[in-house]
This record gives sequence, C-alpha cells and structure tokens, in this order.
Amino acid sequence: MWVIETLANTIDALALVVIMCFVYGALLRGLPAGRPRELLLGAAFGLAGALMLLSPVDFSPGMAVDSHGLMIALPAAFAGFRAGAMALAIVAVARWSMPWSVDVAVGGFPLLLTLIGLAVYFAGGLAWRWFIRWRMTGRSTWLVALSLVVTVKPLTLIAAELPLMVLFPDKLGVLALQNLVCLVGLWIGAGLILREESLEWQDRRNTELARVDPLTAALNRRGFDEAVAGDGLGGRYA
Repeated sequence: MWVIETLANTIDALALVVIMCFVYGALLRGLPAGRPRELLLGAAFGLAGALMLLSPVDFSPGMAVDSHGLMIALPAAFAGFRAGAMALAIVAVARWSMPWSVDVAVGGFPLLLTLIGLAVYFAGGLAWRWFIRWRMTGRSTWLVALSLVVTVKPLTLIAAELPLMVLFPDKLGVLALQNLVCLVGLWIGAGLILREESLEWQDRRNTELARVDPLTAALNRRGFDEAVAGDGLGGRYA
C-alpha cells in the first residue's frame, strides 16, 4: 500500500512537468522563433514553477515535495537565456513572497540557499545548452536527456541541497525524496521536450517537401501559389 501511495504521489509531483512539455511543443509549433516566443515560454514555465511552490505534493506528514527548479532548468536548456531568466525571475519572486517559518528562525539562510539553488538550475541549463548538447548530436533522445540531468543536478546538489541537509538533518528524508523526484522529472521532461522538438522539425520538413520539387529544389505548383498569395499578387495571376 505504501509503495502504491508513494508512486501515486510521485506521479502527481511530475504531472505539471509533463503538461509543460506539451505546452512547450504547442508554443514551438504555434509561434515563430524569436524573442516573444522565448519570453512567453519562460513566463509559462515560471508560472508553473510558482504554482508548484504554492501547492507542493504531500508524501506524508512533514514531507512536501515540489519540483519548481525544473521549471527554470528546462526553459534555460531548450529555449535559451531569455526564457530561463524569465522563469527564474517569476519563481524567485514567488519564493521570496512566501518565506517558510523556518527562514525567520535561522536568519533567512534556507531562503538564501533556495534562491541560490534556483540560480544554479538556471546556470546548469544554460551550461548544458551551450557546451554539452551539441556534443550529443546523433545520440538517442533519452541519453541526451540524461546528459542534462548529469549536468544540472550535481551543481544544485553541491550549491544548495547539501548545505540544507547539514542545516536540517531532520529533513533529510524530504530533501532526498525531493532530489529523487527532481532527477526523474528532469530526465522525463528533457526527453519529452526533445521529442516535441523532433516532431516540430519533422512538421517543418514535411511542409517544405510539400512546397518544393525534390529533384530540382524549385518551388512546385503549391509552393508557387503560396508565394504568389503571400506577395499579394494572387489577383494578377488568377
């Protein structure tokens, strides 16, 4: 019974991560590349992270888990600096506005560590995007996703989570469980986003193939008609 309940709670904790991956795919297909799409993606993930802060999943009394850091690492890793910075700002403001009671008792140290942890999720996502992802070209989707986990989680563990474990040894179970959920969530989230990017690329390629003659690479009749319509010349050639 305990295993089933824990599994159900884990699924609850990761549900929003999965939903946001499909939101990412929808925005990827629905908006042209550029700053507005990046900022909108960052805002969407940031709001999801704030929602996680407001409604963590209770695994047991005293064990509430959320994965708000994932909502910073994922947009930074896949949508870039602006998206990650937007998500970071929203989640940080949400966290700052709702301090835990324990923050006051120890001079705000846990709050500071939490904010450092959020910044490290952001930096880790960017580091993977800039230095690791291109090295993984041609590898399987889930192996590429695992490389993101290996890049981000050690940094957050050293910078924020180990100090919290030392500061609050009685919360070791909560912190360990939160790390496990984040590991799984980051891997699944990265894999799903990679899948969405692959589908979007295939859609663009299929659209292009439908407009271009495969032998000459020139526009076919459909491509010509679309080009004429786009230039506002449809009436002249009708």
